[in-house]
Amino acid sequence: MMREKVVAMKKRKKEKHEGYSSRFLIGLVIVTIILVASLYILLELASIKNIVVSGNFQYTKEEIIEMVHIQKNSNVIEVFFNKEKDYSKYPYIKEVEIQYNGYNKLHIIVTEKEVINYIRYQDQFLALDKNGYIIAYQKKQKSGIPIVEGLYVGSAVIGNKLDIQEEVLTTLLELHHLKSKYQVPITHIEFPTNDLKALNLYVNNIKIELGEATQLDMKMRNAGDVMKKLPSDLSGTLNLEQDGQQFIFKKNTE
Repeated sequence: MMREKVVAMKKRKKEKHEGYSSRFLIGLVIVTIILVASLYILLELASIKNIVVSGNFQYTKEEIIEMVHIQKNSNVIEVFFNKEKDYSKYPYIKEVEIQYNGYNKLHIIVTEKEVINYIRYQDQFLALDKNGYIIAYQKKQKSGIPIVEGLYVGSAVIGNKLDIQEEVLTTLLELHHLKSKYQVPITHIEFPTNDLKALNLYVNNIKIELGEATQLDMKMRNAGDVMKKLPSDLSGTLNLEQDGQQFIFKKNTE
């Protein structure tokens, strides 16, 4: 009788232990499933599906994405740990900021060095910044940036100031400011005598003769006013050589 009770107790203890083990295994499986599901959701949320690039002009969206070593479906955590921080080999890049804008979206904000003019130099173009320094050499120019012709450039070293007369350089920087101020879409700037005694601007097929580089603010203001009234497909010469207050426009007859 005693022996039967002992056997029964052992049996109940074994069943109880097996019950605990089963519940533990079930709990472990549930926790594992939850962790795996959570990890999957986290990875899915952190996976880059959409890449937006803004602020780029000299470089294409594809070039910027390659530059920062990002690919679609990359993990955002990996991107932030391994992102490129030294952009010195890219002459036009000033700064790159990467932002994670929520679910699957990455925003790359590019700050480029502003190119105000291309200086024709031998068989290339020198990209000039707003302080008069050479950013880079280019075989081709980007549209929307004026090309400067007729200047003698002594030497051209990237990172150095453009080696031309200081007064001419100051005039170029002033023209950049006035071009934006009076909305004159200059395509070319010409120094026929390599100095400030004669200065011509071109807006597509219209030549603007400014003459001596004086009273530029007044001349550019009037040039902007006149250009707004002329048909976009017109070609001819606008003369503002006197004092900028009067103008003569001659339409091309050819």
